[in-house]
Amino acid sequence: SVSYAWKLSRNVKKAEGLESLLASADFVTLHIPQIPETKGFINNDKLKMMKNGVKILNFARGGLVKNADILAAIESGKVGKYVTDFPDDELINVKNVIAIPHLGASTEESETNCAIMAVNQLIEYLENGNIVNSVNFPMAEMDRNSGSRIVVANKNIPNMVSQISTLLASEGLNISN
Repeated sequence: SVSYAWKLSRNVKKAEGLESLLASADFVTLHIPQIPETKGFINNDKLKMMKNGVKILNFARGGLVKNADILAAIESGKVGKYVTDFPDDELINVKNVIAIPHLGASTEESETNCAIMAVNQLIEYLENGNIVNSVNFPMAEMDRNSGSRIVVANKNIPNMVSQISTLLASEGLNISN
């Protein structure tokens, strides 16, 4: 999550937008899913925003980068190196393209890190009711400010929050946050 990214290093600077980020980056790494809105995300328009000689690393999905556009950018010197683990035939043996096998998250280190992250996120939910990085549930984070906490998940239907509030009030409980 973004909040955890800010905890990684005090040297991390927040970009005000994608254009300023791409214009100032020496390295661009892709960490987005391939969905209809992101297919071909790195294309001529985005490449024009980048510094000359930029290095692009794509370990997310092959379709995020338009191969024809990246090849032209490499030839012109706009892109210094393109590293990918989705080596389509047209990228193999191209100067300044480093094509490696796709391993996904199957390394021993990544499996260990994922297990640790999952345990920490379960602890955070069980102890504080916070939900982060869930695949099938929206993020829900709030600082803890009292001894007890109730987390309620419900369908988005009319009058549901009112019913929950009424039930809590009937037990003498107050919603403070």
